[in-house]
Amino acid sequence: MFGREHQIVTGLNDAKNSYIDTSLYDYTTGNGFPAMADLNDWDGNAAKPTFNDKKSGSDVVAKQKAAYFTARFNVIDDLHVITGGRYNDWHVEGEAYSKVQDASDKEFIPYLGAVYQITPQLMAYSSYTETFLSQKELDINDDILKPVTGKSKEIGLKSKFFDSQLITSFAYFDIEQVNLAIPDPLTTTPENTKDQHRYINADGINSNGFELELAGELYANLQVRVN
Repeated sequence: MFGREHQIVTGLNDAKNSYIDTSLYDYTTGNGFPAMADLNDWDGNAAKPTFNDKKSGSDVVAKQKAAYFTARFNVIDDLHVITGGRYNDWHVEGEAYSKVQDASDKEFIPYLGAVYQITPQLMAYSSYTETFLSQKELDINDDILKPVTGKSKEIGLKSKFFDSQLITSFAYFDIEQVNLAIPDPLTTTPENTKDQHRYINADGINSNGFELELAGELYANLQVRVN
């Protein structure tokens, strides 16, 4: 196209993940083991707890189908643009701690990047992408948490010296994530034993800053990386 060579790649993905866990609770403490007395006076013996009549746990299947494409355009000799996207169709079904699980989500995830070769030794780049990641953690109601979504932006410079024996990079990054699983503060108290492994979706987590990295070969078979 326009007298230049470009590349386009398309594809399909189909993934299926299943996970099973089993918990055994007793009537007295809720966690399968009786509470211990002061360790300084404990003689190593523990009373046998009275267990529930049946076990509880999860038997859940997560399915994800995706279609994706990526394209690399050689705009000019020193400028290359990469763009693409991924469409995800996610569905979870099964049972977790006696509660039916049936959740689904669909999301299009774009990304865009550009690379410009300023000189043979110096290159500038920038990128933008979005993320989508399913989770298996449960909330206090035994419902599976929503998938993690987010955005990632980065811009930087890369250079090489001494016949590529020294490579340096300097970048600024900004990463945002929503719905990341974090422990539920209502279920992480010492008094709560049965629901201690429950989570909530975080409102938003942001990470940004600068990164400097130097990597090179000081001597034969001796490589050093500093960041």
